[in-house]
Amino acid sequence: MSIQLSIIEFMEKLIKLHGSLHQLAKKKTDVIKVGDIETLTQLMKDEQKHVKAIEMLNGKLVDICEEAAPGRTLTEIINSLDEKDRSQLIELQKQLTGEAQKLKDVNDLNQELLEQSLQYIWLNLDLFSGDILSPQYSKSLTDQEESPSASIFESKA
Repeated sequence: MSIQLSIIEFMEKLIKLHGSLHQLAKKKTDVIKVGDIETLTQLMKDEQKHVKAIEMLNGKLVDICEEAAPGRTLTEIINSLDEKDRSQLIELQKQLTGEAQKLKDVNDLNQELLEQSLQYIWLNLDLFSGDILSPQYSKSLTDQEESPSASIFESKA
């Protein structure tokens, strides 16, 4: 198999995996909104499997590029190909970049939702743990009446 076909094959697989990971991230958004922890945990496990598969494919793609043209980047290899293969690979590269950007956007949203959820939880914990009837920042009147007031100065003139 030629290097062009190998690169094309791996790029297409990466696009599919990124698309699938994007779909999982969108499902995760809905699950976060609902607050279903069990489903969220399962989705995170599925995401980890996708991430490992993507890392494996990236590693194989790097190995293929290194074997075919040591010391050259994927972009340099693509630019050295004939027009037909180059245009196809550039298009695949754009698709992969687009999928990665969509995934990043959804992950940023998910992170923001999780941070808001945590803020809400901490706010509720603070409200429940504080003693609403006796504020912590003021002395009671009985404490002020019992203690003699001592002045810093002794003024006898």
